[in-house]
Amino acid sequence: MTFGAGESKLNERLAANAFVCWVENEKPWEPESSLIGSVCLPLNLAQNKNHAFYARLKHCRAAAKA
Repeated sequence: MTFGAGESKLNERLAANAFVCWVENEKPWEPESSLIGSVCLPLNLAQNKNHAFYARLKHCRAAAKA
């Protein structure tokens, strides 16, 4: 799935500002719940319904899929 003309700008921003790391865990849902509850993750919809950006992001994603 692509995001149209703005995708290249998004890719540039992610390349400059997003960092990825990982830790192996037999039960990854456990630290995920804790992390979502303690850190602002506006682009994560799972377990994040209370975030102020949740409804807008959900609408944007549905519109992009349509």
